[in-house]
Amino acid sequence: MMQFALSSQIPPTNQQSNRSENLLDSDRLRRQADRNLYAVVRQNHIPRAVQDSAHASFLETPVGIATLLLARCVVPPQRPSDREHEHLLKALNKHWDVSVHLLSGTLEKIVAEDQDDAAAGSGEDGGSEVLYGRAGFLYALLYLRKTITKAKEKACFDLLDEDRKKDMDRITRDSSLKTVVDGLVRRGRAGARRWRSRAMAGDADTQPDSLPPLMWRWHGKEYVGGAHGVLGILQMILSCPRGVIEEHLEDFSAAVQWVVDIQDQDGNWPTKAPSPSGHNLRRPGPQANDLIQWCHGAPGAVILLSMVLTRSSSPHGLFNFNPDFISRVKDAIRRGADLIYERGLLRKGLGICHGVAGSVYSLISASNALDSSRDTPYLKKAVHLAQLASLAEHLVKDGEMGTPDRPWSLYEGLSGMCCAWTDVLDCAGKVAENKVERASGMPGYDDLL
Repeated sequence: MMQFALSSQIPPTNQQSNRSENLLDSDRLRRQADRNLYAVVRQNHIPRAVQDSAHASFLETPVGIATLLLARCVVPPQRPSDREHEHLLKALNKHWDVSVHLLSGTLEKIVAEDQDDAAAGSGEDGGSEVLYGRAGFLYALLYLRKTITKAKEKACFDLLDEDRKKDMDRITRDSSLKTVVDGLVRRGRAGARRWRSRAMAGDADTQPDSLPPLMWRWHGKEYVGGAHGVLGILQMILSCPRGVIEEHLEDFSAAVQWVVDIQDQDGNWPTKAPSPSGHNLRRPGPQANDLIQWCHGAPGAVILLSMVLTRSSSPHGLFNFNPDFISRVKDAIRRGADLIYERGLLRKGLGICHGVAGSVYSLISASNALDSSRDTPYLKKAVHLAQLASLAEHLVKDGEMGTPDRPWSLYEGLSGMCCAWTDVLDCAGKVAENKVERASGMPGYDDLL
């Protein structure tokens, strides 16, 4: 994933003589990514079905491998670099059918599970989060949809045979996205009813309009953060086309307002949804919210609210918030981003999930939302934090930073930071050239628009 992400950001080397020497040449990165993808497919094989929709995400299940393989087959290189690469691409293409079957089967499993839940009246609200569940599967569909758009721009989508075009249309069409979104909304409403009932039983003075219309659980707890909670699920849903989510916009709007309401006085967000019993959620008091990382805390909220701000303005126009609330959203982003910059050189390492890369990506998101072409305070903060991350080896030796369990991985280790460094450089280059373009975003999460 890192190599695919980097190859899309780094321009190809023009001079043929330099390509063999340049480790960051985009063609070389893409070729190495193809080798690694094929090695993973050969070693692990792509199954024909997922266990259930709670284990169907892009990041942590075979759905991610199948998605990358299909994306690679949709946008092949115009000219393979050598005979070995040509054979490799043909080998990847042999796994097209099983990859399509896995994604199509997951959609069918979601429909079947929702029908079973409705028949049983269970009001299921779990299995929805980004890291493992349904929202993570929604990312996979959106990633493929974005890939198809790029393929059409490059005029290579037409090179697919008609059966493969139909496969892609069936998986990524609006009705498929809506199947996943509607299921997430049903589960979110069931979770909100359960949470509201518990709140009213605990405190008769609790006002129903202070509670969100959507709430999901993971392992029995109502998490807030990007990995397992409300922020991540909303991030995926609100990345969908307007036509897919339009009928639920009132609920999404209220959920976004709740997210702004629960920011604490330090600018952070709680790990779990604060209990509605005993205090007014509209005015949260000081709380011990010590985690400031993408999976739990301010980074996930800043990324979500930055996207909401982007999609509230033309030409996206998803929400129609009043100016006072837009000011509150901007203030929430500023306070969260300032806190991330202050405390974002995390001790857990360089990765995206609970490391410095996640902090950098949230500051890039704040820059997208708040910076102007002439004034870029949050991009400067992202650059500075990324520069400090280059000192990680010394920090580890001095005991100031730990080594994660998977030190080379995308979400725990150095691969995630390599992507963040590349995006920071790309953003800085665009500013220098007076280009107003959105950064590509966090791979596997915020790189869809």
